[in-house]
Amino acid sequence: MKFKFLRLLSLFVVMFTMFSMSAFASNYYSKATAKAVGAGKVYVSYKNQADAPNYAAESAAESGADKQQNAPTHTYYLYAQADEGNVFAGWYGDEACTGSAVSTEANYTVSITANSTDSENPTTVALYAKFVDENAPILSYTEAHVYANLSSGTYKNTTLTTKNVTEGSVTYESSNENVATVAADGTVTFVKDGSCFIKAKAGGSEGAYILTVIDDVAAGVTQIANGDFEDWRGVSDSNHAPDNWNSFETNEGTYGSFARAQQVQMTEDHRPGSNGFYCAEIWSRSVVGVVAQGNLTTGCINAGAMSASDKGNYNYSKTEDPLKSETLSKVPTAIRFWAKFVPAAVNADHPNAHMEAVVHDNFNYITYSDPSFASEEEKSHAIAKARKDFPTTNGEWQEFTVPFERTCNAANGQLYVIVNLATNADPGQGQEGDHLYIDDVELVYETEYSEASIEMTDANYATFCAPFDVNVPFGMKAYTVPAISQGNTLGMTEVSGTIPANTPVILSGEGAKTLTAYGVAISATPESGLLTGVYEDTPAPVGSYVLQNINQVVGMYKVAAGQQPTLKANRAYLTVPGSEVKAFFFNTDDATSINEELRIKNEESEAPVFNLAGQRLMKAQKGINIVNGKKVLY
Repeated sequence: MKFKFLRLLSLFVVMFTMFSMSAFASNYYSKATAKAVGAGKVYVSYKNQADAPNYAAESAAESGADKQQNAPTHTYYLYAQADEGNVFAGWYGDEACTGSAVSTEANYTVSITANSTDSENPTTVALYAKFVDENAPILSYTEAHVYANLSSGTYKNTTLTTKNVTEGSVTYESSNENVATVAADGTVTFVKDGSCFIKAKAGGSEGAYILTVIDDVAAGVTQIANGDFEDWRGVSDSNHAPDNWNSFETNEGTYGSFARAQQVQMTEDHRPGSNGFYCAEIWSRSVVGVVAQGNLTTGCINAGAMSASDKGNYNYSKTEDPLKSETLSKVPTAIRFWAKFVPAAVNADHPNAHMEAVVHDNFNYITYSDPSFASEEEKSHAIAKARKDFPTTNGEWQEFTVPFERTCNAANGQLYVIVNLATNADPGQGQEGDHLYIDDVELVYETEYSEASIEMTDANYATFCAPFDVNVPFGMKAYTVPAISQGNTLGMTEVSGTIPANTPVILSGEGAKTLTAYGVAISATPESGLLTGVYEDTPAPVGSYVLQNINQVVGMYKVAAGQQPTLKANRAYLTVPGSEVKAFFFNTDDATSINEELRIKNEESEAPVFNLAGQRLMKAQKGINIVNGKKVLY
């Protein structure tokens, strides 16, 4: 009974901890203000439309300081009322009203990111309502934000409405011709991915829409889709996230449902010179005194333990889910990104924010907080890694380019990349209110890597050679053949760890598998001992020995004139000077022994001879025979 009581008490503590998150969260303060430019009134509320008149004024209004726990995203409701003889022309983001209208609707909502925890100095955003004479030209687009694929080439927004506009007097312009250009009839031609305003103008008035061009060709192939954070899902909800990225709102694991709190949001504080309008902002929060760092990933968050640094908490690529994994077609050289790290206070022991990127193969690859948690098998699936831990950027955007370090592992199937961003490099060691802004994450390809394939058949042997270092694949062994050791017995020397560049080897392993290795080629002749490698499809030399499976018997068979098999690229053949034997066979007893040297042997004797069916023969026949329990070719 005592044991059951303690277990129930422990469970209660866990549940209390999880359900008490909001009670210990920070308070974020913000305020919206609005000003009428022209003849009209404006109203602002952070509650609802009925509440708006409480903040009404002839030419200006403000919401008052809005307090919200945990999530710093606040939604405000703005309303405009024109005086008699005038009309509302749109909400603008600058006092002079020379910018683009963000809405032509009288009822408008705006989201504000509140970084301030000071009620006396809340984060304040000002918008301006423009009122014009009812006879003045008015232009507006019903479709205010357009998303288009770069491969589509062109687009024309047909939702432009006009009032008091003379036919043929409308002109068009793009706010960023590096993203898109616009013709005299309003047809847009895409140049590159990014965002810009497309404006229609007439008689001193203008309407505009936001155009976001998506590189649908590169996205998810050579680049990370939505690496510029222009596309978001669920923006109208309290728990939204950038497309193709995941945070706590989509986490999994034992404590997944309890950890779903808003810790990422769309912010208009994009990096200088960006082609877009938005960036991703992530922040940390406190849960009963324990800091839950901001976490954003192209993979999936697994919340499997209470302790932030526990092995059960990690990010991973869920390869069976395209929304929680990111495919690649080749290995990048570096990863470039922009960041602005604003810690809540000086954190001398744990001062750094964190970026990590890993290229891996077709495997649900896990990125642990402590690399020692990973098994040898898990490590074997990483193809290249990049990591950057960086301190405060002092309120300024900073660009980082981080090279990928190749692991020398060979990839099994499709390539993936997982990118992780966090408000602290040490899980659980940040501070409540740390903020990390991220923009324009981009993969860099300064080197075109060479490729070398490994094809292990179900015969469990293969030859291999690459012009760059390659790790011995997990579950396989690699051997060189230095020389003849005794008579017609060929001794094989195991290669430990990494197969050096231009070193041909014989591989042994269990089961069929095709792998691809990537690297920078080192020019040299691919020879080592009795093995010679080839880097293009090559007819095997007469008199050499080539790995073949004849009549279900695997061995190194001698090549006869006129019967030269073609060796594929990255394979090897065996040359044994002075040897007249027809084949060398693998000693399967040694091959399955971990502690003994693996050998290939030729056996010929006067002992009784049997065929493959086990029938005794008067003498050896042409082909495979069994002599002293060994397979021998005559």
